Amino acid sequence: FFLISLSYAQASVEGFPNQVCGQETFSTTYPSSSSTTMLITSSTSNVIVSPTTVTYTANNSPDITVDCIALGPVELTFTVPNFGVVDTVRFFCSGLINVINPPINVIRGSEFELDVTLSPTPIETINLIVESLSPLVTPGSERIVFGIEQSLSNEIFFVPEGNIGEAEILFRSRSLRDYNGPSCDNFSIKINVQGSLSSTINGQQIGTGETIPVTITVDTPTTFDQIITITTSSGNAPESITLPARHESVTFNFTVTSDAFTDGCITYSSQFYQTITECFEIAGVFSVPDLIDPINVFTVESFTLVVNPVASFGDLIVSVTTTDNISVFPTISVPFHESSELFQVDGLEAGNAWIEFQASGYITKRIFFDVVDIQCESDEILSLTGFECLTCPRTNGIVCSNNGVCSTSLIAIESARCICNDDEFFGPQCEFTDDSIPPLQVEHFGISGLVFTTEVIPSTYLTTITIPDSLIQDGSSGMGSFYIQPFDPENPFLGSFDPSTTMLPVPDMDDKESHILPIGFNFDVTASDNTLITTLTRPIEFFFEFDKTIISQKEFIQMELYYWMSGEWVPASTICPLQFHFEKDDLIHLTTRTNLCRSGQYQFFQIAPTPAHAISTKTFFPPERFVFDDLSVYYSNTGFGVVSTEEPPQPTFTDPNERQLVEDDDDDDDDDNYATEPIKVFSDITFESDDSTSYEFDNYTTVHDDDDDDSSSAESIFMHKSKIGMLLGFVLALIV
Repeated sequence: FFLISLSYAQASVEGFPNQVCGQETFSTTYPSSSSTTMLITSSTSNVIVSPTTVTYTANNSPDITVDCIALGPVELTFTVPNFGVVDTVRFFCSGLINVINPPINVIRGSEFELDVTLSPTPIETINLIVESLSPLVTPGSERIVFGIEQSLSNEIFFVPEGNIGEAEILFRSRSLRDYNGPSCDNFSIKINVQGSLSSTINGQQIGTGETIPVTITVDTPTTFDQIITITTSSGNAPESITLPARHESVTFNFTVTSDAFTDGCITYSSQFYQTITECFEIAGVFSVPDLIDPINVFTVESFTLVVNPVASFGDLIVSVTTTDNISVFPTISVPFHESSELFQVDGLEAGNAWIEFQASGYITKRIFFDVVDIQCESDEILSLTGFECLTCPRTNGIVCSNNGVCSTSLIAIESARCICNDDEFFGPQCEFTDDSIPPLQVEHFGISGLVFTTEVIPSTYLTTITIPDSLIQDGSSGMGSFYIQPFDPENPFLGSFDPSTTMLPVPDMDDKESHILPIGFNFDVTASDNTLITTLTRPIEFFFEFDKTIISQKEFIQMELYYWMSGEWVPASTICPLQFHFEKDDLIHLTTRTNLCRSGQYQFFQIAPTPAHAISTKTFFPPERFVFDDLSVYYSNTGFGVVSTEEPPQPTFTDPNERQLVEDDDDDDDDDNYATEPIKVFSDITFESDDSTSYEFDNYTTVHDDDDDDSSSAESIFMHKSKIGMLLGFVLALIV
């Protein structure tokens, strides 16, 4: 028992403060190695303790709630049954200050009241001190006096026309032990002093589907960034927008999505700005999507007026107002349930112009554009758009060869064409007739293309031309015509360029030689309306078979095809896109296959290659031994195809059938004797191999004179047989 008493005396209940304000709950502890149950009693009935029995262990912390009904000191006694008092706890009961339903936001320049309560009800006069911690709010008085048994009082506050922000108001009793806030802390409330804001959308009429800028303006900027929340169901807008510090306005884009003939609204809210909802009217809209700016004087243009929503209450009558320099019918009637209608604009005078459309329930629409006065030259024609001059097909300033009229193309808005006056004339410039010189070949093709051959290209046996399918993309049949004619310097075609009088494709500084080959031609492609197609969307394939009697292999190897463009010859391969670049040569058969991507004049040139380097030679023997092999004696220059300036020594040939005069060793015979040589009879022997290459050799037999002696005959026969054997061996070697 003594040990237990000693342990109780050394332990105490922990967790109670010195002051309790109103009703509070505390987590208590008691050091105990075993379970200890205690009864709790109060020294006064003005305090309610719950629970009245607690059990402490080594690890728990039971909660005890104290409710102060009256002000004053309190003593709580903790008793262990069958043992006695273990511990006592003393504290002072204080009351609570509270404000009933304080406002969260107040507008600057306004005033408001606060209802202040004390609990428990005071039994004596209590003075509360009221203090504003910022100049945003000013209390009506510095004190609130509560009389005996008075638990409620009010106080008026003023908000000056000043800054905005967060205001804090502090309430405390004159005697700090009387009344405080929860947990016996100072009691204060915070109120947002707000300014006002507005936007440019308020009361506006906005067209459905339109996107407009909306500007929010505040009456008092803050010294810090302010987030403004945007809420709407009438369109698309950002959920929030940030108003930078010390800025009075901010702008965002708003797109109306609601149907026309209704009202839309947007709500703005912020911590320091008053929440406001602004509404607007949603109306129909006009648009002219195909209006071309500018339009030309004296050109009547047709455009489309589009209305949104459609005319749903009968025909929609739209009033039209314009400037004086254009003419438009004053009203446009959009049929019932239709969304568009055509109208025409006639330009009268150059200058700035506008058209304005008005109708009930629709946003008035004014469209600005320019009216220009374009004057085309005599060899030009005004385009369909009315503000561009197109160059007519012409040669040497003569439009359509004086056999037709220039008109705009039906398939290419950026091109002009020739309309021939009579069926006798045809061609891109009406330059051809049935008796055209030089020769002309015309082929007509359709959307599936065409493959044909021609002999009109000089120095060729045949040329196979492949026109691809869908070459003319006119949206219908794809019909067109192909014209090809040779270049003949004696009879040049209309508009041709003579290669001999134009700059050759290889400048002198390139150390290359260019020669004109007799292979030049021109081809044109026209659409079904006779529009000349210069740049082809797909290439035309040419397969040239050159005449071997005219074009040598050397010329073929050094041959390049050029195209006349912009006053110079350019390689034909460079005018094709990379995906269409193709060229294949066959040296054996002298054929070339290539793609051509533009119509016009083409010419083959021989381009001599540049020598890579000079080769030095060394003479190993005295030059006298090779005097007849010294090429410098007979050739004054080096290179291919240089003509000899001096004829070298020629060998002496003897007729094998002619009898030759010889001297007789016999001095007695003064007559000249003739020695009879063997007569060689030649016959041709031809050998053919699998590669169709023929080899021809001379075979021969020997006929001897009967008067020859036997030794001479035998020697001659032996020599001729040896020669025949050598010849047959050479032939066999060639066959192998």
